[in-house]
Amino acid sequence: MSVRNFPGELILERFCGVERYPICRARWNLYYDATRDTMNLCIQMDAGRGTALHDDTAELDAEPWWEIDVVAKQLSRESLVPGTVFNLPNGYEESQGGHITDFYYCEHENTEKNLIRVIESDGQRLRFRVLGDVTDVSIYDGSKPRTMLHADAWFTFDSSLKRSMT
Repeated sequence: MSVRNFPGELILERFCGVERYPICRARWNLYYDATRDTMNLCIQMDAGRGTALHDDTAELDAEPWWEIDVVAKQLSRESLVPGTVFNLPNGYEESQGGHITDFYYCEHENTEKNLIRVIESDGQRLRFRVLGDVTDVSIYDGSKPRTMLHADAWFTFDSSLKRSMT
């Protein structure tokens, strides 16, 4: 399979080991947000059922999705070139309108320590590598280490995609 057709995968590094989910849809949009007078880079990925799960998640039949919004005054399509990196340490930033990340497994959670890197550009598609962490997807009480999230996929431009959270 050529790299250009790489479907992408969402990997969860949990306290009990690695889980893998195929990315079924990955979209991006860069648009002007008049309510905040900023540009918004919205990236969103939807994953299918996991191909490698642990006992506590196998029965959940989850199909996770993840949205991250980069909010900045000076952001343009021309700036989305290979090597560009966005560092979003927090999933909630009051100065950027509130929630800027949302990871859904069985519950909605903010992701922290988010790092988005543009790997390649192919016309209307961008290949992003995305990292972050979240409260464990099965044990929400904080007694287990945070789950590390890794995704690498081609994201297709979708002008209808907008920030879904405030």
